[in-house]
Amino acid sequence: MLPVRAKYFLQFSSHLSALHIENIPIPGEVYAVHWGLAISGITTLESLYLDFITHDKSSSDGIISTIFLYCPPSLKFLSFSIHDIDSAVTVYPDSDPAGDLEVLMLSTKALFGIQQIHQRKDKLIHLTDFKAFNPFSWNYKTFGNMLIHCPHFVSMETFPLTRQDPELLFALSASMQKNTLESLELTAYKDRDSQIGRLVARHATSLRHFEIQNCLGLNAGSFQSVLFNCPGLEVFKVSDTPVRLEDLVEKRWASTKIQKLLVTINTGETWIPWNRTTGTDLTNIRRRRLRDSRYFSDS
Repeated sequence: MLPVRAKYFLQFSSHLSALHIENIPIPGEVYAVHWGLAISGITTLESLYLDFITHDKSSSDGIISTIFLYCPPSLKFLSFSIHDIDSAVTVYPDSDPAGDLEVLMLSTKALFGIQQIHQRKDKLIHLTDFKAFNPFSWNYKTFGNMLIHCPHFVSMETFPLTRQDPELLFALSASMQKNTLESLELTAYKDRDSQIGRLVARHATSLRHFEIQNCLGLNAGSFQSVLFNCPGLEVFKVSDTPVRLEDLVEKRWASTKIQKLLVTINTGETWIPWNRTTGTDLTNIRRRRLRDSRYFSDS
């Protein structure tokens, strides 16, 4: 279905609550305006899934921003999927959008990308869930600006994982209201400028689940900010990450609700004498490396 035809078809679907369309070629950002206009008039729409195909890697944020701008206020669930295909332009041989004067006028004034989200006037007060698949790089500021318009936002999933994901995480948490983040999970992240510590400080009273694995650059303050300042903490897991036991027990923990505790600690090298009954003189000692001591509690 061509985007212009979709607009005229969907305007007669006044009671439509769910819309799922796959393999939508987007040769240029103006096509996203077409689809945005097509869904903007469906005032009963609650669930929207759109699967786009594009050859332009730089337009992925523009596509998302454009669709978000035109989403009807009734929307509760929004899901995007963007795929790369070199032949996307040839999929619609007769889909020149120049025939729609309204779209042409809008596209000449449109600010694609981050700025476009600010053009939205009404908030998506019902939108709680958002999912997106994008093989290209994310502009994390796009999602931060989206959250401003979604006061009741609960869940966001963006994949596949890329090196930019930690920055996306911190940008989103900074856009959230204070003390609203409940779960923080990071894998293979290198902390810079104590970003984890600042994030935890912003959501100290709401954080319940803290889990990191194979992370570097964390100082003692990063762990202490969780254990000493989060009274509602229920899960604390740190594995394959440099941590010292003395840093964790320097003060009494703030939470009395911890149900799961897992900490992997490198104790370094320990010298242990052999037993005299083995016939070996105590002056001959055995060097034993205790690589991992695992402390686990599950109740």
